[in-house]
Amino acid sequence: MEDTLRNDSNDARSSVLVVHNNYQRRGGEDSVVSAETELLATMGMRVERLEYDSRDTVKLRDLIRHPDYLIFNQAVYEQARALIRQRRIQIVHCHNLFPLISTSIYSAAEDEGVPIVQSVHNYRMGCLNGLFLYKGQICERCRPGQHTAGMALGCYRGSYTQSVAFGIAQTVNHRRGAWSQPTVYIAPGQQLRTRLISWGIPEERVVFKPHFVLHDPGKRSSIGRYALFVGRLSPEKGLDLLLDVWNNDRLPLVIVGDGPLRSRMEQRVRDQGLTNVCFAGHCGHEEVSMFFQQARFLVMPSVWLETFGMVVIEAYAHGVPVLATRLGALADLIRDGTTGLLFTRGDRADLAAKLAELEHNPARNIEMSHAARREYQLLYSAEANAQLLRAVYHQAVHSKETR
Repeated sequence: MEDTLRNDSNDARSSVLVVHNNYQRRGGEDSVVSAETELLATMGMRVERLEYDSRDTVKLRDLIRHPDYLIFNQAVYEQARALIRQRRIQIVHCHNLFPLISTSIYSAAEDEGVPIVQSVHNYRMGCLNGLFLYKGQICERCRPGQHTAGMALGCYRGSYTQSVAFGIAQTVNHRRGAWSQPTVYIAPGQQLRTRLISWGIPEERVVFKPHFVLHDPGKRSSIGRYALFVGRLSPEKGLDLLLDVWNNDRLPLVIVGDGPLRSRMEQRVRDQGLTNVCFAGHCGHEEVSMFFQQARFLVMPSVWLETFGMVVIEAYAHGVPVLATRLGALADLIRDGTTGLLFTRGDRADLAAKLAELEHNPARNIEMSHAARREYQLLYSAEANAQLLRAVYHQAVHSKETR
């Protein structure tokens, strides 16, 4: 990349501007951005950051007064152009742009002649809530430029007003060609890549690059004492389904995470008389790693079309097998019978049978543990991802030069 990306400043390293709108509740996407930014620095790149935060009440009030900022934010455009010029940015790498940044960042990069890499973390281009989920069921009524159903159903944050505003913004973005502006799209899963292509993004501009675990935590030292759930406590994660099949004869279940369903889930556990279910709440990275070290397996009963599943590869890094829904990216990430087990979405009997297999077959669990660890080392380590990211940037620069 040093031959392709040149910098005329005294700092001769290749330079990238990482653009991200942090969420109100820190989640997997924010963690991915942080890890990738740190990885870029270890690759010898000079990293600049343009970050907005959805907890910024002043900017949110401005957005309410000027909903057109969802489509084009002039202040962001001017800030980005100045930053690109002053810091001699050579790649603009975008992550989440909503609600405060908007696709105005694309125009700023284009007007400065800089290639744009857009990492896709959800389905928001074609779905207002980004999940393709409505009332617990997979819903694909909308697609890019067609958000009437999402507006009518109040899919964005459960608000009809916000859904109409966001739906109009996304429709305008589609019609003005905003989605054709990125030079290269990064899809972390093959199914998401296929989806983007079906939405009209040219195949050669959509690159598959999975996420990764930045720091190797080391393999667990024992077979583990409990089943582990790690994630946001929200409807799409399938916790109700999991508790439907849990009882006091099973292994203990440790639930790590927080979210809108926590109080209801805690009440349900009390009502069912489950004495072997523990809620650990939100935990930092080191605490989560400690939970993985003692886990027999990770369970992911998701009911939505996961675009990746960062927690799966975190489990792999610790040598922990995974039991998950045969759905979305999880079906690609987990090699059924090798690195874990897959069950049919919503099938309680299938879920219960697979749980029993992982609980009561220690030899099988150990085999899967070794396979999961190998999968991490081969595909999801920082070293493997650095090579993929360099290739993406090379492609973006070459494509920009030839377009």
